[in-house]
Amino acid sequence: RKRPRYEAFRSYHDDVVSTVQSRLPSTTPDIAVLFPDGTPPEAFYPYLVGEGTQSKHWRDLRVGDALAAADVTDAQAGGGTIDYETLLDIDPDAIAVRLSGEPSDQYFRSNIVDHMEQHPVAGELSAVRNDRVYYAGQTYQGPIIHLFQLEAAARGLHPEIFGDEQLFDRQRVADIVNGEI
Repeated sequence: RKRPRYEAFRSYHDDVVSTVQSRLPSTTPDIAVLFPDGTPPEAFYPYLVGEGTQSKHWRDLRVGDALAAADVTDAQAGGGTIDYETLLDIDPDAIAVRLSGEPSDQYFRSNIVDHMEQHPVAGELSAVRNDRVYYAGQTYQGPIIHLFQLEAAARGLHPEIFGDEQLFDRQRVADIVNGEI
C-alpha cells in the first residue's frame, strides 16, 4: 500500500529537482562544507561534496567542491581540521557550515558569521566578504528534508534567481504522505 505514495513522491521530488536545475546559471560557485571545531570557530572539520545524502542538495545545485579541488581530505576519511589560513589559500566562493541540531538564524549569525566577519584572517575570505556563508543543513536527510535543504541552499546561493520563492508545494508533499495521490 505504500508503493503508490513512494512512486508519487519520487515523481514529484524528481520534478522539483529538475525544475530547480533548469533554472541554475551556467556557472555555479565552488563551496567548502565545514563543521566547526569549536564555537566561535577557529578551525573546521572539512567535508567533501561526495556521495550520500548529506551533500545531495549541493550536488543537485551543481556546485564545485573547493576542498576536493585543493586535495583536502574529508574529516570522515581521517582528515584533520583546517584553519582560516588554509581556507584563505583555497578561498572558496561560498562556505556552508554544518552545526549539530537545528540552530536558529540568530545563533548561526552571532556565533559563526559575525565571528568570521570580525576575524582578521576569515574576514579576508571571498565568501565572508561577499556574504556567502550559509548554514549547510542537516547531515542526515531523507527526501522530504532534502526538498527543504535544496530550497534553502538554492535561495542562498542564487538569490537573484530564486529569491524567497517556495520551490516546492508543501501541500502536495503532505497530500502524497497522507495517501492523497
